[in-house]
Amino acid sequence: MRSPKLYLLLLLTLMGSVSLLHAQQLEYKAEAGLSLLRSSQRNLPFWMQANTNGAIGSESNFLIHGGLEGQYVFTNGWRLSGKASLFYRDEVPTELQRDEFFGHLDTPWLSLVVGAKRNRDRFEGLSTVQDNFLIAGNARAIPGVLVEAPQALKIFKGVALDYGLGHYWLNDDRFVEDARLHYKRLAAIINISPRSTVRAGIQHYAQWGGNSPERGEQPTGFSDFIDVFFARRGGDAAADTDQANALGNHIGIYELEVNHRTAYGNFRFYHHHPFEDGSGTRLKNLPDGIWGFYFDPNTTEYTSFFKGMVLEYFQTTDQSGEFGDSGRDNYFRSGVYRSGWTYDGNILGLPFISMDATGLEIGNNRVRGVHLGLSAGRNAWLVKTKLTAWENFGSFRLDNRIDPPQQILNTFISFQYDFGTYGMVELQTAADWGDGFRDTYGVNLGYRISIQ
Repeated sequence: MRSPKLYLLLLLTLMGSVSLLHAQQLEYKAEAGLSLLRSSQRNLPFWMQANTNGAIGSESNFLIHGGLEGQYVFTNGWRLSGKASLFYRDEVPTELQRDEFFGHLDTPWLSLVVGAKRNRDRFEGLSTVQDNFLIAGNARAIPGVLVEAPQALKIFKGVALDYGLGHYWLNDDRFVEDARLHYKRLAAIINISPRSTVRAGIQHYAQWGGNSPERGEQPTGFSDFIDVFFARRGGDAAADTDQANALGNHIGIYELEVNHRTAYGNFRFYHHHPFEDGSGTRLKNLPDGIWGFYFDPNTTEYTSFFKGMVLEYFQTTDQSGEFGDSGRDNYFRSGVYRSGWTYDGNILGLPFISMDATGLEIGNNRVRGVHLGLSAGRNAWLVKTKLTAWENFGSFRLDNRIDPPQQILNTFISFQYDFGTYGMVELQTAADWGDGFRDTYGVNLGYRISIQ
């Protein structure tokens, strides 16, 4: 495949060209870790393997990971950083895989990322989606190129814009080989008071191109990219469904966020609303999406045992249609791109959506639940806990309805102790109870160390 070679070439070009500048400061860090996992059933409890960026499989017994990262700070204020990391674990199709591998050039006016880099998690691992309903940290980072604003760009007093434009390669083992992924976002950040801001924006993803075993090579020309960019109908070479609707498999979210700063910490209210076609963009699938609240205490001026709290409600049951309605969205699935919204067989977005028994396409995509995440600590100690109660309705497919819905409870708690230069020890315990499976209990004992 040409795509991995291409992003590797871009990565080396980026790092090589910028290194010609005079470096003011060099920083680096090496890290390594080992985790041992045990479960009372064949599968691990949900929160021991979900949202681990693909590091832990549902049946893994151990994880070994390591990496090297560094950065140059240049005299002109530019920053060049990079990271290469791997993990090795058992009971997955490919046991040794790259984790992150990227170069990142950060300037006052532009940020450029080349390679595979995880999304930033603003909720410290407490949320169900790690700050993005569609890229929730449940799968490995996807290789690609991303151009974005290093920070919101002020356009006039009290208003700033955030933007991003990316191109990625879905180079995993999937139904449509070598499919591409287009990404863009645009958001406005408005200061409504000295302490409060509102962020309103849209994010858009589209799978396109690739080689389908049923439909052959999919269109990949420049005019086809323009059709994908504007979600227009495909030409004669496209599949019948893409000619009738839009070229590629499109998915996106509207995002709305309100931030309020106080002396005691920051309050954040947020909503991500998904859409896959015109009905979703017209909000006919309300109240689907995730509705959340996050409190981040001011630990700089106040010594607080409490570190953070997330409270979320998530729902994907509406989908703009009832049983038998052909206009429903059928989240994360696609007729042409049969593997749907996955990478390495893992759901990219909300982790409660799952594959079917064949592992080839999305199975259950109608869920509803509430989630609580808390963190607290003192000195070298840190404790995190997650509690999720949710219902699984299956899907709108006649052969996959679950009525009455499965009721499930996922619990998780971790204890971390930081020895400083001697590393960090973590003990995780988790348990799942619910309909359709046996009660599951698990434990994970881990150690990691960093050298810098």
